[in-house]
Amino acid sequence: MEQKLEIKQIQTISQRVIQTNRILQLTSRQLDEYILEESEANPVIEIIEDPEYSGYTHRKQADSTPEDYMSDDDDRESLRDYLLGQITTPFSDNEQWLLEYLVDSLDDNGYLKEDPAEIAEQTGMKPVVVQKMITLIRSLEPAGVGARDMKDCLLLQVERRGDKDPGLEQFIRDGLELYAQGKTGQLQTLLSVTREEIQEYISEIRELNPRPGAGFSHGEKTTYLVPDIYIEKTEKGFEITFNPHLYHQIRVSEEYRQLYKSVPKEEKQYLRERIQRASFLQHSINQREMMITSLAKLILNKQEEFFLDPEGVLHSLRMQDAADELHVHVSTISRTVRGKYLQCERGIFPLKYFFVQGISEDQPVRTDIRQTIAGIIAEEDKKKPLSDQKITEQLLSQGIQISRRTVAKYRTELGIPDKSKRVRY
Repeated sequence: MEQKLEIKQIQTISQRVIQTNRILQLTSRQLDEYILEESEANPVIEIIEDPEYSGYTHRKQADSTPEDYMSDDDDRESLRDYLLGQITTPFSDNEQWLLEYLVDSLDDNGYLKEDPAEIAEQTGMKPVVVQKMITLIRSLEPAGVGARDMKDCLLLQVERRGDKDPGLEQFIRDGLELYAQGKTGQLQTLLSVTREEIQEYISEIRELNPRPGAGFSHGEKTTYLVPDIYIEKTEKGFEITFNPHLYHQIRVSEEYRQLYKSVPKEEKQYLRERIQRASFLQHSINQREMMITSLAKLILNKQEEFFLDPEGVLHSLRMQDAADELHVHVSTISRTVRGKYLQCERGIFPLKYFFVQGISEDQPVRTDIRQTIAGIIAEEDKKKPLSDQKITEQLLSQGIQISRRTVAKYRTELGIPDKSKRVRY
């Protein structure tokens, strides 16, 4: 009895951790949708009327322009950001460049189809260094990313599980095509397996993800930015304000609390579970707000020069640094910055914008517009390069006032060809 209770408590804790992490990484719009879905499924959740509720709108400043609000309509994090956000090991400039090159070379499924030898030849990097970086990428989440093809992807996931199964591995390597062609008899002879074993292998394979990169944003749509938090300069210093009006606020219905006290015993468990679920949802939302606010305070403290001076630069700040200071895991910081935006006098910026690499903590990182343009182009979809107009819109969304003609001029000065010459098939 005690063991069953302990297992149930562990399961409850795990479910709560999962929900907390999920809510933390949601954007405000996604959170609003999630709240409404939960309120429809759980009668105990009561939506609080908020006259300031604005949903997916924006508090504009007097000098704002429509371009200030343009951003990615797809709230999912890009695979590039997700992978690079997991890496805390410092590399040389060349290795870091190669790492980003390889991540940019992943297709929409998360596969790296280019031959390592060809990559070494194209980049001028040593084959051993190329293989080192490929191995690193293949060790990241989601499992299977960096695979050469679907078979390699599935085998990576089987290997990651840690339970060695030679039969399943052989089936993936040598039997998938025959199974797809319906040649079960030939498959049984080739692998010396029974029909039951084949079905077991197929059931296991269906639990794997053949397209680990498919669930991430590819950044092709645009919509309005929504700042989750504001940093405003006042006569007394800086003021940090969280924006709670982008999603519905909730509470546990008092009516159902009272009802719980009077219902028959068989109905109490149902209400108890619903009340607990609603209470924990409310707690998770509050935790999300506290985490975003704490991170904003840390950013202000570490990057104060940026907020004080219109020409101020950013200083080196890693997500691991923030995690250490806030006493949380680096994945918590990654979830917190995902799809969240900060508004200050200089414009609207994604929280991840303030995390930059430098030689040391005190070394400023240049925020020259030319370097920003180069960074935008480095992160573009190589099959669909950005036009100068699209680059201009991204700069405007970061609060950088600039014309398309100036972008074209700076791009040329950087030695970067125009859109048509940057296409990579």
